[in-house]
Amino acid sequence: GQQVIIGPDTSCDIVADELKLDISEACALAGKNIHVGLARSRREVDSVLLLRLPDLSSQDAQIAVLQTKRAALEAALADHRAGMDALRGDQGLARYLLLGGKLRRHEVSLNPEQHLAWRRLSVLVAPALRTLSQLADLVKEQDAGLNALRAQIADLLAAREQSCTGLACSVDRIDGETRVAALLLRLADTPLSELPGKDLKVRLRRSDAATKLLFTGSTGTFSWTYRPPLT
Repeated sequence: GQQVIIGPDTSCDIVADELKLDISEACALAGKNIHVGLARSRREVDSVLLLRLPDLSSQDAQIAVLQTKRAALEAALADHRAGMDALRGDQGLARYLLLGGKLRRHEVSLNPEQHLAWRRLSVLVAPALRTLSQLADLVKEQDAGLNALRAQIADLLAAREQSCTGLACSVDRIDGETRVAALLLRLADTPLSELPGKDLKVRLRRSDAATKLLFTGSTGTFSWTYRPPLT
């Protein structure tokens, strides 16, 4: 189920996104958010609480690939912008660009002799201007690609954070053998909700590489909130 709210419960196996039980007596519970008022054992059968953790491997792999692409594109952009700065730093080209701007704004006018010198300078700087224009187009294209990559990474990070939000387990009072563990099932594994009843019972009480023990004991309280690993 998505949300299960029960009063006292004995020897049941329950899987839900959100689980709230007043009393868990020898139950096996699995959920993304679990709150139990009282957990206790019955006839030497303990209560088991499994906090279901998300499989972040696929998202993390996608994010890593995009971050690598972003770093490579940022480096390429830096090189191309440095190349543009170097071209603009050339005295002849800088003088041409400055004068060209003034001519377009009609801030200066040229006499015939100056006009001839201007044409000669235009021929001299033409190759550099072409290179500068090509670099500017490339930078514009790469800048758009970089923004798209950043947006993709941000969307994946937001989805990752959302999948980890609200994952917590708490027990107000423990009065009998109780075990709490985190359960990480891979995307390729059969979901708990699709397991036959007999297999589910075994899965919920099995300790293996997919489970990480958080608490075991017969007295006290328990509270734990999931903190996802950093990317």
